[in-house]
Amino acid sequence: MTEEERYVVDTFKKAFERDSSKRICLYGTGRFTELLLNEVKEYNILGVTDFNERKNVGGGYKLLSREFVEDKIDILVLIANPANIHLVFKKVRELPEKINIYTIDGRDVRKEEKFKEQAVINETISRLRRYVVSSEDEKAIVRFQKKVLGDGLVRIQDVYSLINIFVAPWLLSYFAWFLRKIKEIKADIVLLPSRDGYLFYKLYELLPNHNSLPQIMYFYLSRRCVSVASIKNILDIKIIANQVYSGEKRNFLKERFGVDISLEESELLLSREELALRYKDCILENAKEEREYFDIYLRQKGIENSKSILTFDFIGRGTNQYCLEKIIGRPLECLYYFKIEDEGCIEKNRTKGVISYSGMGSFYMKKLFTQRNQVLFEAIVSAPHGMVERFKEDGIPVFQKSDKIDKSYFSEVQRACTDYYFEMYSDQDSPKELNLMLVDRMAEIMEYSCITIDEEVKKNFTVDDPYQNMCTNPFFDGYLK
Repeated sequence: MTEEERYVVDTFKKAFERDSSKRICLYGTGRFTELLLNEVKEYNILGVTDFNERKNVGGGYKLLSREFVEDKIDILVLIANPANIHLVFKKVRELPEKINIYTIDGRDVRKEEKFKEQAVINETISRLRRYVVSSEDEKAIVRFQKKVLGDGLVRIQDVYSLINIFVAPWLLSYFAWFLRKIKEIKADIVLLPSRDGYLFYKLYELLPNHNSLPQIMYFYLSRRCVSVASIKNILDIKIIANQVYSGEKRNFLKERFGVDISLEESELLLSREELALRYKDCILENAKEEREYFDIYLRQKGIENSKSILTFDFIGRGTNQYCLEKIIGRPLECLYYFKIEDEGCIEKNRTKGVISYSGMGSFYMKKLFTQRNQVLFEAIVSAPHGMVERFKEDGIPVFQKSDKIDKSYFSEVQRACTDYYFEMYSDQDSPKELNLMLVDRMAEIMEYSCITIDEEVKKNFTVDDPYQNMCTNPFFDGYLK
C-alpha cells in the first residue's frame, strides 16, 4: 500500500469511527474507491454511487441507484481530491437533507457550503480572529476588515481589488518566509524560474537591503525545455512520455519531445510510451542537441561555478528540480509552497532538499484553500512571458508562441502586491510572516456569497499549461463559485 493509499484509509477510519454502524455510501468511482471497500469492511458501507455512471465499473461492484441512496443511506462520503469537492458537491447537493455529506476526513460539506452561502462579512471576519497569533496578524486583519467593511455584499469589479484584498497578504507572507529561508540556507545563488518566479523577483528588487542579500537570478526555465534536455536514455524517455498530456496524439512527439514527425494512422493507436519508444533514436538525438544548448545558457549564467544553488517553484511535483539536477549533475535544494508527493510524481521517491512552506503530501492531503486551488494561484503568479520551449545554439531562449489567453491583467496583479508591500512594510527592511492559517482563510473568503466577483474579473484567471496542453479557469470550470 502506498503512502497516499494508507493516508486515505486511515483518515477515513478515523473520521467515521463513531458512525461505523450507520448506512454509508461512497460517492465516486476513482482509484481509491475499491481500496476503501476492501480495507474498511468492518464499517457498514452499503455500496458506491456515481450519478455520472450507469453501469458496473472496474472494481466489479455495482453502482447504487439514486433512488436507493435517497431511501436507504445515512451518510454519503465524497471520494474525491479536495480540490474537486466543490465540483462534486454540485452533483449531490439536491439529495434529501437527512443524508449527511462528508469528505473522507469527516468535513461536513453541506454545512460548509451553507455557511459560505449565508454568512455576512462581519461573521466571517469574526471567525478569522481565531487565527490571530501576533501583532502582525492583528495589523493584517484590521486592514482586511476595513477593506470589506459592512454587512452587505462586497462587489469586486477589478483584478487589482481581488489581489490587493484577498491574495496580497498571503503572497507577501509567503515571500517573507522565502526571504528567511534563503538567509538561513546561505546559497550562492537563488534561481527564480521564469513566469512563476517573476513576482518574487520584482518584490526582491523593492527591498532596501537587497544588495546585501543572496544573489537572485531570474532564470529562464520550463518543464518542456528542462525535461527534454535531461533525456539521456530509454528510461528517461518513458518517464517523460508518461507524464500528463491532454493534446492530440499526432502532436505529442513535437510538443513533448521536440521531434516533428508525420505519424501514420496506425501509430495513433499506440500508447504515448509506445509511440515515444518507436522514435527513441530521434528523441535521444534531439535531446542531446537541446542539452548542449541548455549547457551554453548555464555557462553564460555562471551556474556551474556556484557551490550552492537554491531553486524555487510555486507548487507541484518537482519536474523542474528533478530534471535540472540531472543536467547539472548534483543535488539542489528547492523552496516550494506545497510539495505534492503522489504516485505520478516524476521523482516520487526523492524528497531530499525540498523545503515546503505549507507542508508536503499527496493530492488527497491538501488542507488549505491555497493548496486545493493551486490552479487559481498559478494563474495569479504566472507572468506573461511565454513558455521557454528550448535554447538556441547561442544560449538564447526560444519561447513558445501562444495566444490562448490574455495575460494583460498581470500588471494589475503586480501593482496590487507592490502597493500592499509599501502600505504594510514601508518602514521595515522586509515583509513579515503571518499565520498561514489566517492568510489562507482570508483568501478563501473570496468564494463566499457575501463577496461577488464580476465575470469580467473571473475570466482573467486561466492557466495555460503548454506542457500538459491544458487550459483551466477555476471559476468557469466549477472549482470555485
